[in-house]
Amino acid sequence: MEKFNYLLDTQQLRDLFEHIQSSVDTVIGPKLEQGAIGLAHLQHFSQLPRGYSEKQGAGSYQIESTNNGSFFQYSIGPQSVKKFLHPSERKLWSAKKIDKHKFEYSYEPTKSKQIAFFGIRSCDIKSLEILDQVFLGSRVKDPHYQQLREGVILITASCAEPSSVCFCTSMGHGPRPEAFDLNINELWSPTAHFFLLEVGSKKGEGLIKPLGFKRAEKDQIKMADELYKHACKKINRKLNNKGVKEKLRENSDHPQWDHIADRCLSCANCTMVCPTCFCSTIYDQNDLEGNHTDRWLKWDSCFNDNFSYIHGGTVRSSTKSKYRQWLTHKFSTWFDQFGSSGCVGCGRCIAWCPVGIDLTVEIPKLAEQIAEEQKI
Repeated sequence: MEKFNYLLDTQQLRDLFEHIQSSVDTVIGPKLEQGAIGLAHLQHFSQLPRGYSEKQGAGSYQIESTNNGSFFQYSIGPQSVKKFLHPSERKLWSAKKIDKHKFEYSYEPTKSKQIAFFGIRSCDIKSLEILDQVFLGSRVKDPHYQQLREGVILITASCAEPSSVCFCTSMGHGPRPEAFDLNINELWSPTAHFFLLEVGSKKGEGLIKPLGFKRAEKDQIKMADELYKHACKKINRKLNNKGVKEKLRENSDHPQWDHIADRCLSCANCTMVCPTCFCSTIYDQNDLEGNHTDRWLKWDSCFNDNFSYIHGGTVRSSTKSKYRQWLTHKFSTWFDQFGSSGCVGCGRCIAWCPVGIDLTVEIPKLAEQIAEEQKI
């Protein structure tokens, strides 16, 4: 379809938000909570974090004020869309004892609903594509994820100020989303603050049709293009992926893994904030009398001891083996499972690692040492 661009001011952005809110069951977007801009259910336009940016680094995240009324000058926080389509914990079924020999089982299926993600970024769109492959790309599909995913509307926002931990351009995309229903570009001129709204699908076109927005001019579209080029230049963190897939799987005993393990706490933060890590476990919650039980699914991590517990023992008990499993899966064996890397370059694992382990530093170190040893 032909893509159209519209020009919005702040009031029209509010009109867009409120129109979307009235058209769907729930809106999920950025919200300032507990010192970070994460994703949450939004009830009002005023809950959008206006006038904020953030400073991120290895093991650090800090909110800063812009004092300019901007809506999208931050990049991303710890939560991703994964939290809402593959929640950290949910009940699978319940069982209640009727008599000595009989239990009654109950299961509440996932209800269809329309979810609008508002103001999410390119890296989360890419992570959604990967999650689709994980949960919907095989013969066995996840019915919970599928039911929610079918009702998703994507209103994205281009990154004008990528954080210092972002390396999305190394992972095959960039700060401007490629797939969306609607995309918002926040623009500034010497005299005005406005938004260029891109329509990326028929669903998006249908959403804004009643609002009567004015078409953007060529100069304003050019400004959005320049904004994208400028944002790409700001992404200084790089990762050379050439040969990484093979080098990681062929060098599981390399000493560099020990250097990483000496710092790693096995806290699992990297897997919890990762927008594509999908591992989970199942546990039962029983009452003391044994008359009622609930079965729950919750996120798990390859950094947990019980994750690799088999036949009375833990297969990966050392921190070295756990970190190696995570990184090798993400950048090597993920290709075998799903045909792509498991990383989108969002940098969350760097910012939210308590000791600041940076995979864009560790992977090149590993690859360089291997290359030097192969010359000998």
